[in-house]
Amino acid sequence: MLWRPNQILGNPNWFNMRVLVAGIIGSSKYNFDVWGDTVNIAARAEASTKSGSISVTAPIFKEIEPYFVLDPRGTVDILKRGGTIDMFYLKSIKREFGMYPEGNAPNSEFRVKCGLTPVDFKNLRTHIVNQLKSLLPYDLTYHTLSHTLDVEKSVIRYANLEGVDKADQLLLRTAALYHDAGFMLRYHKNEDLSIGMVKHALPRYGYSAEQVEKICNIINATKRSVEPENLLEKIMCDADHDYLGRPEYHIVAKKLREELAIYEQTFTETEWVQFQLDFLEHQHHYYTETANNIRLLSKTARILELKKQFKSLEKTMNE
Repeated sequence: MLWRPNQILGNPNWFNMRVLVAGIIGSSKYNFDVWGDTVNIAARAEASTKSGSISVTAPIFKEIEPYFVLDPRGTVDILKRGGTIDMFYLKSIKREFGMYPEGNAPNSEFRVKCGLTPVDFKNLRTHIVNQLKSLLPYDLTYHTLSHTLDVEKSVIRYANLEGVDKADQLLLRTAALYHDAGFMLRYHKNEDLSIGMVKHALPRYGYSAEQVEKICNIINATKRSVEPENLLEKIMCDADHDYLGRPEYHIVAKKLREELAIYEQTFTETEWVQFQLDFLEHQHHYYTETANNIRLLSKTARILELKKQFKSLEKTMNE
């Protein structure tokens, strides 16, 4: 079998034609292997390259040089095949094609040129997760990085069950990762700060103005005073309160109580039960068909448990 690389950065002649043979060795126990000039050159390049570096050969250099900074490393002997080949160290993306000056991440223009999507979600996710990990106040017990990642996981599940396409799932995941980012700066009215961070950061990662606006609206819908208007906003709200209908509700609620004791108010046992009942019965409701199907029954069970607990506390107080 012949392997002929035929495309890089839109140029069909990026590699001098070399032969790569793939085959099966053995008759009773099979091993798969590859041979040929390409393998010899690649193996020699790997063996002679410094740890943490990338080597390319001269034919590759000619095609990628307009886009990357490369340093010549001289000729390298090719064992078995014989002869030498010029090689270069690939250092970084050129400034005009990089997202940052250090050239370790492509901008949206370069991503499109390479046949990738304009949005660099992977690096964006790493960026915001590292920020949350480093900058969220240590005394937050509920609005933690774990909560953010839990909401991201929930929006993926809800989106799949609601038939949301991949493009809108990207918006939901981004909104989930940023919806509590404002807590890094202040506790109250944090959503507005989260929206400001989205507007500042996302264009650098290839998000369009339309995508940024939708993400901001999704985050804004998590405010208690705002009703979600479309499916994406409804999914976000349901994912944010997914735990209300899960078995670990009381564990999560305890963390919220500890956080509120620091930032808002402390509760007696009776007050805390009343607080939960008021929210579950009168303030919160699920919006999507999925949430109502998989979480409403358990949420109703929580309400009944809390009512029973409230009656028990009242009885104790009256004795």
